[in-house]
Amino acid sequence: MEEIDAIWLGKFTKHLVSIMEKKGMSQRKLATLSGISLGKINKMVHNKANLTITTLRKLAEGLDVPPKDLLDFE
Repeated sequence: MEEIDAIWLGKFTKHLVSIMEKKGMSQRKLATLSGISLGKINKMVHNKANLTITTLRKLAEGLDVPPKDLLDFE
């Protein structure tokens, strides 16, 4: 993975965790609501998995936010 990709993925991860915390949502609950495996959620939260646009959509559905909100970070 290129350094810029790793930086971007790290920022996304922090943002994802922040949204989960604001909603009081555990990894297990997000997995249940999104249809994404708990293992994959865990990898995302620990910055060890890249994701597809389909996964982004599922995360948004599970978190009940528009997909664009998941990408609104600096």
